[in-house]
Amino acid sequence: MKIENIDVEKFLKEDGFTLNREHSLELSKNNPSIKRKHVKKPKKVEEALQELETMHNWSWYEEVKNRNKNNMDKPMVYYRGNEKTGYEVFEEADKLANSFRTCGLNKGDEVIACMANVPEFLTVLLAASKCGLIVKPIGEDFDKDFLKTIFETCNKKIFIVTDDKYSKISDIVRDAHFEHKVIVSLTDSLPNGKDPFAEYDNLFYFFENKVPKYKKEDSTIESFKEFLQYGKNYSGSFPKVGIDDDFTETFTSGSTKIGWPKTIVHKNRHYIAIARFHDPDLSRMPAMRNMRGLAHIPTHSNTNIASSISDTLCQTCTVAFEPIYNKDFLAYSFQINEPGFAPATRSHILNTMRQYEENPMLKGKKLSKLLNFVAVGEDIAKNEEIYINKCLKKLEAGSEVLPKPLSPITLSVGGGNCEHGGLFFTLFKSMRERLSLSKSLREDYGLTPFQLSDVAVLHEDGTECEFEEIGNLVANSPLTMKEYQNNPQETEKFHVIDNYGRTWGNCNVWSYIAKNGNVVMKGRKDSYLKLSSGKQVPNFLIAETVLEDEENVLSCEVVTVKDEEVGDIAVAHFQLQPDAIKTKEDIIIETETRFRERFSPELAARVVYRERRKYEDYTLTKSGKRSIPALENEGITDSCVKPILDLNENKIIPATQYIKLNHKKYVPADKLFVYAKTKA
Repeated sequence: MKIENIDVEKFLKEDGFTLNREHSLELSKNNPSIKRKHVKKPKKVEEALQELETMHNWSWYEEVKNRNKNNMDKPMVYYRGNEKTGYEVFEEADKLANSFRTCGLNKGDEVIACMANVPEFLTVLLAASKCGLIVKPIGEDFDKDFLKTIFETCNKKIFIVTDDKYSKISDIVRDAHFEHKVIVSLTDSLPNGKDPFAEYDNLFYFFENKVPKYKKEDSTIESFKEFLQYGKNYSGSFPKVGIDDDFTETFTSGSTKIGWPKTIVHKNRHYIAIARFHDPDLSRMPAMRNMRGLAHIPTHSNTNIASSISDTLCQTCTVAFEPIYNKDFLAYSFQINEPGFAPATRSHILNTMRQYEENPMLKGKKLSKLLNFVAVGEDIAKNEEIYINKCLKKLEAGSEVLPKPLSPITLSVGGGNCEHGGLFFTLFKSMRERLSLSKSLREDYGLTPFQLSDVAVLHEDGTECEFEEIGNLVANSPLTMKEYQNNPQETEKFHVIDNYGRTWGNCNVWSYIAKNGNVVMKGRKDSYLKLSSGKQVPNFLIAETVLEDEENVLSCEVVTVKDEEVGDIAVAHFQLQPDAIKTKEDIIIETETRFRERFSPELAARVVYRERRKYEDYTLTKSGKRSIPALENEGITDSCVKPILDLNENKIIPATQYIKLNHKKYVPADKLFVYAKTKA
């Protein structure tokens, strides 16, 4: 979908967003309706969904164990050069499960864990699942009052933390009076307790066992190894755990109240179903044979548990646990862990590519095992994808795994959110786009929904949009969360009922169904610019207009800033491609010209520009996503500019001066620019 010569007033009409309605209706005549398409699933899919009830009605522990029953002597875990086989992993998990039962934990009780990505986190997940416990992984950077609330409402039987995080929350933990406080050291699973990659690690974190120090300060603390022995004499039974029992309470990335993310409840079904539908017979993807997946995303994120850990193990592959989560460290982590599969946020990916180009310690290094790089957590611009693919090709990514390097080396773009989990997949996206004979198909390739999921695009009144008609994306599947814990209002908001009476989970993004049946996501519904008429212009329209210059613009984030006198101002934060051939000024003027040609004078006048220099990264949230609140808080500064155009001269002035000159009312663009230039 190209945004060329769109009449914004028509685009923003009352009955929803649409592009070429006539063509959309023609498509719908030749294809089954989106509703009918999902009423009856293919026989193989229906059988697989029924099998979940009959052949997978057990815990996640049993699912992983059953899938690896012929693979137990092979590495299941990799940690700084140390490998643990499936036998070793499950032996440790069984010991921990015995300790959980010995200390009085019963089915449905919570295990609170504040942990880095270490092998012991997997041990906690498996042991808790065996006992029917609910794992609640938290972040040490959550608001302290929020952490106190979590501790006050849990059973307070056990708290497990890694020694890199404990000092940040030790005071709150002490005041909570847990029966057992267990500290895992980042050194516990190192080969012989020593770090063979200190050359890289010491730049960010020095691996030393801090548990003895903490035990001196608080005699009630137990080391992880000590707690494993706590249940050595347990001979009791374990409860029956089923596919519909609750398993995890993870957290959103914090896009709501800072430090107070929403708590998401997922059943065993969530992880078991996604594992089943990643199997080659249903996904039509190649099997992940002997691949190593990287787990580095914060442990309180469902993406980390579902994609990095659970799915990797269920495909009988190895999980490489990376405890250091830092955008500047990911490039080093690739050298340490040599993953074949690596989910990461786009900002981490882009920064990693830059590191390999510019960091002297990484010059000449390759990524020959990296087959599948997945962008998670937020959308990724086509311009960014082009740049990343160029870099991956130079780094010979995947060349050791594939018969010959792909050209270009491809970037897989994952979609969905933690409320749903991986509803979509796209393997070798760029290659498939290039092979496509249709130019429009190449532009609108989108994300392929897994067959286990139903997706739809709805108007505001709950009726279904036609093909290529933009509306709100909704989805439903066995992966969809159970609820937001103790938050019925947000849970109710999350569920949407269409005019057929079907209940959906709300993705809250503008999307459409492309001609090939894939889902094209455009931008968050709550990100918009309000015009004086009250109409809301989605910010993705503005971002995509800036990003049309693929050769020179790498990234663009658009945020709305409230100005007391003139109302909403859209600030387009953009970065240039590393090899951009045009100047910043030329790019801004050409972009401004596109806005004036295509959109209403008021919309064009409400957009200002802010170049983020090559080394001026976007502020990131703790989860590694770009922080929209941080960009909004930057407001309108002297770094924001606006071009003044007339027949004789192009001139760039500070946006603060431009807004001041404009006073309270926007005038037609041609008069505005001449007026501002005269007064500048």
